Amino acid sequence: MEAPIVTDSLAEIGDMHCGKGDKRDGWDYGNCDHKCREAPFIQAIMKLMVTFERVGQVGDAWDLWESFYWQIARHLRKLTRLVIDLLDGVYGNHDKKMRSKGVPAIRQYLIGGKYLGGVMHGHQFDPWNSGPGTVVGRAVHAIWGVFERILPMRMSRALENRFSNNERKTPSMDEYDGSITDYIKKVADFAIANDWTWVIIGHRHKQGKYKVRGVTIMDAGHCLFPWFQYAWVRIGKRRELLSGLKKMEV
Repeated sequence: MEAPIVTDSLAEIGDMHCGKGDKRDGWDYGNCDHKCREAPFIQAIMKLMVTFERVGQVGDAWDLWESFYWQIARHLRKLTRLVIDLLDGVYGNHDKKMRSKGVPAIRQYLIGGKYLGGVMHGHQFDPWNSGPGTVVGRAVHAIWGVFERILPMRMSRALENRFSNNERKTPSMDEYDGSITDYIKKVADFAIANDWTWVIIGHRHKQGKYKVRGVTIMDAGHCLFPWFQYAWVRIGKRRELLSGLKKMEV
């Protein structure tokens, strides 16, 4: 694991799942034409950089189909460079290309030189993406990637909403979600083992904030054009740790 980055404030953008830029693309599904796919992404980053010293993205920058790179659009290559050059990125289970470019799975931060914590996508604690279930999980992802491009859009979206947590609607925010699942407990165990006081994850597309055995856990949520969800941490005026969740429109 890399040495911690010392900073007074940090914002982490949620899962984006950028796709090919057509009407099936959750992020680009709006009034953006093919010539300006990068513009909303850049605008959101710049807004956050005015407020926070460091800005990152919690992984799964790319959509399911593109993670296998059977079809690659030019704007995806551009966005890959933007993620690597502008953001403190970590890779998710869909970010094969970012992983090959040297983007780490975990980043550590020391907020205000006092509060050690970390950022990771969180797929490491999902049984479909780690351990014996990995092979099955990847096979399911591959099959779904095919069906997503073959089925009529309305049908594929209905199936996706029924069987996954990737909701195709304006992201909601539930800052203090009281449900402490086994998944969140595993994240807390990992944080405690690394002496973290806070951790930011993604993966579930469900923004939430939890307190487990003294560790503050935040799920940054996900993004659906034109909305961005993100989690943040900063040092307070009294040198206390402040944290929260937000949603903004680009």
